[in-house]
Amino acid sequence: MEKKKRILIVTQYYYPESFRINELGKELVDRGYHVDALVGIPNYPEGQYFKGYGIFSNRKECVNGVTVYRCFQFPRGKKASNLRLSLNYLSYMVCASLWILFFFSFRKKYDAVIAFEPSPITLIVPACLYGKIKNTKVLSWIQDIWPDSITDRTSGKLKELLYPPLNSITEFVYRNSDKILISSKGMKNLVCRNADYSGKVEYVPNWCDDFLNIKPSDKQIPDIPQGFIIMMAGNLVDSLDPESLCNCAELLKDIPEIHFAFVGGGSYKDQMEQMFKDRGLHNAHFYGRHPFEMMPLFYAKADAMLLSLMPQETKHLDVTVPSRLQSYMSAGKPIYAMIGSGAREVIESADCGFAVDAGDYRGLAHVIRKTYLNKNLLEEKGHNARVCFEREFTLKTGADHFERLFVE
Repeated sequence: MEKKKRILIVTQYYYPESFRINELGKELVDRGYHVDALVGIPNYPEGQYFKGYGIFSNRKECVNGVTVYRCFQFPRGKKASNLRLSLNYLSYMVCASLWILFFFSFRKKYDAVIAFEPSPITLIVPACLYGKIKNTKVLSWIQDIWPDSITDRTSGKLKELLYPPLNSITEFVYRNSDKILISSKGMKNLVCRNADYSGKVEYVPNWCDDFLNIKPSDKQIPDIPQGFIIMMAGNLVDSLDPESLCNCAELLKDIPEIHFAFVGGGSYKDQMEQMFKDRGLHNAHFYGRHPFEMMPLFYAKADAMLLSLMPQETKHLDVTVPSRLQSYMSAGKPIYAMIGSGAREVIESADCGFAVDAGDYRGLAHVIRKTYLNKNLLEEKGHNARVCFEREFTLKTGADHFERLFVE
């Protein structure tokens, strides 16, 4: 009988925090792997330790077959100030590294290490230490480009102070990773700008839930008007460029059957709703946040989905692929997008919608006006979206990527 391969997951965030690495851990267990995880004490996003977890409680537990070891980290704090975030990031890196040096490197042997980095890149350092000590393959799964994610939000002396150490840590991680897994193809050039890591870089897109196979809620959703419904689902935040979305809706107000439906809460929901009201726009409707199991009911009412991001001055944000894109594709809906190069490449490659440059609300209004009556074209785009989702963006496809990398 073949011995189970042993996998170590290193990440600051894990169940009961909600991140896709939870799904991968369970999937690998279901496929017969022995999986351990070295993580922090859960405190995201509330900023304080979850109930039942702390310095002296639940430091080791089994979650969906994964043995979870929780090392100490400072909680982020409710306001997540720069000081608290710095302490949170550094405390995990230091404490997880100590666990690696004085426990895992002596008592544990793994066939591969997966380091999952939603942010910051410092959390991959412990994984690299284990890889060096035990000569074990390290797969660094990055979601952001560092140090840009921090330094592009700072300036002056602070930027000069932060860039050198963060850049050194980033290059240490890249040098000591056997594979660097990126969620957007556009990230490759940014990863390789200081050295040629192209032989290590692998495109492993993020997956999402399959909305066509989720049992919908038996509750009723609010009434949605008759007509052509263009829906945006997910948190409503200022980075979605509400001003351009409002401008687009205003350019289309002469077509009474076109309606924009916004489903989600978020920090900018109230301001965004007021913005449309102040313009006297009656073709936009806000439905607030709803439970996950009700989303298939909303998607069923949509004729097309809407995606937007504010124009980005920095390249690392321009190549970002918003996670709601995969959700839209899973629902088999055509997509209208006002977006940067990363998501635009996905949409154009899959031929699943219509994409204009971020901020180009006139171009978006024009393409909607030109295509909204073409039912056959829209059905074809929606079909293409679903086909691409099944091929590239399912949990199964993602886990298949990792299994291949384990044995390469």
